[in-house]
Amino acid sequence: MRRSLSERILRFVREIKEVFSIPPSIKNNQKLLSEYRLTALEAFEGYQDLIKLKIEPRDAIFLIPRAIKIDILQEYDLYNLLTGYYPLRVCQTAEEEMRRNTLRETAQIKKALIEKGYDWLTKFIGPKCQIIGFCLEEKSCPMILASVKKYNEKFHQEMKADLKARFEENLKNLGR
Repeated sequence: MRRSLSERILRFVREIKEVFSIPPSIKNNQKLLSEYRLTALEAFEGYQDLIKLKIEPRDAIFLIPRAIKIDILQEYDLYNLLTGYYPLRVCQTAEEEMRRNTLRETAQIKKALIEKGYDWLTKFIGPKCQIIGFCLEEKSCPMILASVKKYNEKFHQEMKADLKARFEENLKNLGR
């Protein structure tokens, strides 16, 4: 017997809640939330159908929504902690779930550094803009103000134009 759509969605919500990420902007809109859950449910059912057809899991996995939470073991060196991966992932323009996870990770790393006596290093772990003193994004956000108090949009646009001009000049000189 096939369950009704609402029964399927409720079952899905109960079973998946712990492993499925729903952005707050969608959680707060019942119509979007319903569509989001239904689309995810259909993708999971499609995955199961492919497996039943003997499609390799490594190929069928592409149907699974990006919102599924998975456990990942990550190892990073000092470069990625201070200027590579982490500083870019805590930027306000990073994907919401990735940013949230990275903020949790950096809090844990900072705590471990403090416990090991490396608390001086924690001030260097943060958004890229606060480390280099310039926002890399098209439009700056208030996060830059933590390191450059008088940073404003005019300065931001002037800095970007200057960097672009220097880059283009250097690029031209490479061709000589």
